[in-house]
Amino acid sequence: MVSAGSSVRATIASLVATGASIAAVGALMVMGGRAVDHFATAGVPLVCSRFESYDSWDPARCPLCARHVPLDSPT
Repeated sequence: MVSAGSSVRATIASLVATGASIAAVGALMVMGGRAVDHFATAGVPLVCSRFESYDSWDPARCPLCARHVPLDSPT
């Protein structure tokens, strides 16, 4: 599963640093558009079996951050 694509980006950076070229990124599921946008801009095809919407925000625009809701709620 890929959401923002941070782990995939780090893996690609490591591979490219060793001389590899990236043909495509594949995932069973992609959550949200951040990775889709990033890889489209980078010219790397992103292929997936399923796409689901996934709301994520930068902290400055996050409605929960604005209300000071903690990320974790100890129970």
